[in-house]
Amino acid sequence: MEEKEKLKGLMEFANTAAQREAIQAMIATGSQDKAADKIGITRSSLRDRLRLVKKRAAKRGWSPGHDMTKRTAEGYSVKGTSTLYDEDGSINI
Repeated sequence: MEEKEKLKGLMEFANTAAQREAIQAMIATGSQDKAADKIGITRSSLRDRLRLVKKRAAKRGWSPGHDMTKRTAEGYSVKGTSTLYDEDGSINI
């Protein structure tokens, strides 16, 4: 999954306007430094906003970087996942 697609997927997990603004800036610029400059905050503030959204998304089952792309139903959270791999190391669906 492309990085911009991952960021777009995070939008539904953003709870504040500031978090949505950080995601939109990342989509527009493609880098944390440029995104932080664009919205007038420090890079660490931007990183913190993104980290909170990613954490909330992962609890709901969405973290493409960890092969988690199935969201849980509202009110449920993910405690753990498992992935079956074949002998070649590929994910066995």
